Amino acid sequence: METLLKKSCEVIKEAGKALKNAQVPSARAVSKEKLILQFRTINAFSTQLIREGLLTIAPDIPWADAEFDTAKQKDPALGCTYWVCDPIDGAIHFLQGFSPWCMTLVLMENGSAAFSIIYDPVRDEMFTALRGQGAWLNGEKLAVNIRNSIQ
Repeated sequence: METLLKKSCEVIKEAGKALKNAQVPSARAVSKEKLILQFRTINAFSTQLIREGLLTIAPDIPWADAEFDTAKQKDPALGCTYWVCDPIDGAIHFLQGFSPWCMTLVLMENGSAAFSIIYDPVRDEMFTALRGQGAWLNGEKLAVNIRNSIQ
């Protein structure tokens, strides 16, 4: 599982770099329809990069197109293991040329997250979590603060 997590991080990081270097539209959308079109364009670009990368490292793991619809994620056709991804979380920020925005990826196994990745290409911060083993920021283990007061 750790090897798949590491390779998935590489896919997300490469997609994040490409997205960061992609041109934000030179003109801001002046209508809801144009904003939706810009969103669909950049979302499709990001999705394609991530999907193609994941297919090279894990061709047998399907992609759930319903990132916000957990009922659709339970479709038996997906099987027990599948990807859930938000290829550009904060797309409106991205389209307006400012952060925060990030990319998220989760590998689901038997109804729960096996691991998750959140990548902020602007800050080059990679947050990862592996079920039962904790979370990391850029490879450094994260821990909760044991203090229970601010004094």
